[in-house]
Amino acid sequence: MVLRQVILMGCFALILAFTGCGSKPDGNHNSYGNEADAKTDSSKTQVDFQEETVEQLPEEVKHHFDRLASSPQGGHATIPHGSRIFLIVSAGQRPTGGYQVKITEILRKGETVHIYAEETAPAKGSLVTQAITYPAAVVSISQKDEANYQFHLKKADPPSQK
Repeated sequence: MVLRQVILMGCFALILAFTGCGSKPDGNHNSYGNEADAKTDSSKTQVDFQEETVEQLPEEVKHHFDRLASSPQGGHATIPHGSRIFLIVSAGQRPTGGYQVKITEILRKGETVHIYAEETAPAKGSLVTQAITYPAAVVSISQKDEANYQFHLKKADPPSQK
C-alpha cells in the first residue's frame, strides 16, 4: 500500500513538472502561432535584436535558459532583465547532435511582438554526436514598452535514414 502511494505521488510530481515546462514567467500570453498572420500585415516593423551567448547571460536568465534547454518538449520564455528582454526558444529533445535553433526575425505588429525561429537538422549522412541534445537559442531586445509576445518555431524535418 505504501509503495503504491509513493508511485502515485511520483507520477503526480512528474505530471506537474512536465505541464509546467515552457510556461512564461512574466505572465504575458505566448503561443506558437501561425507565421502567416504577422508576416502578411503591412503595419509590422522590424525589431532589432542581439544574439546572446549562454556564458554571458545574467544569472536569472541563465536559470530559465537551462530549464528550457533541458526540457524534452522544449518551449519558450520572455525574461525582462534591466533594460533588455531576453527571448528564449528551445526545440526540445533531439536524438543526436547537429540540430540547431536560430531566431531569424522579430517583428512588431501593434502591441504584439512576433519572434520567428527556425530549427535546422543535420544533413543526411553527416557525422554527428550520438547523444541526445536539446537545441535552443537566446536573444535580447530593448525593453521599450509593454507588449505581448508570440513565438513561431519552424521545426526541421529529421534527416532521412535511407
